[in-house]
Amino acid sequence: MENLLIAAIAAFAGMATGIVAPVLLAIIAARGARQLKEQDWARQDMVAAQVAKVARVAAETADRTDKKLDEAAAGQAVIHTLVNSTLTASKQAELRALKLLQAITLKFTPQDPELEGLKKQIEELETLLAAREIAAKKVDRQIAAQKAGGVNI
Repeated sequence: MENLLIAAIAAFAGMATGIVAPVLLAIIAARGARQLKEQDWARQDMVAAQVAKVARVAAETADRTDKKLDEAAAGQAVIHTLVNSTLTASKQAELRALKLLQAITLKFTPQDPELEGLKKQIEELETLLAAREIAAKKVDRQIAAQKAGGVNI
């Protein structure tokens, strides 16, 4: 009977070893996999934090760049207006001179063939100046809108 008991214990121990060993290996493997996942999650969190920082810096840089571009555009509008106003003044002086020349020519040589050319030049300049006046008013409205929007000019 003793032999039977020893044989039963030995059989039970063999079965237990056959069952316990794979379970212990599975537990150890699962614990190792869990540690690897936690390390990967920590790495991903670190990368996400760096990406968020880069995105924040990029957004701040974009905002500063947009403000500078708005200021530059406003400055260009002023320069454009000043250049155009100088050219407009020059064209107005040219128109006055042509009208004076036309008046003098009509008074002293009314049959002069140059009168038709003068008339055409005067009409072209008047058309040009009218278009420039419309464009200047448009730029003035844009500048006023930019000033109202908080853009320093």
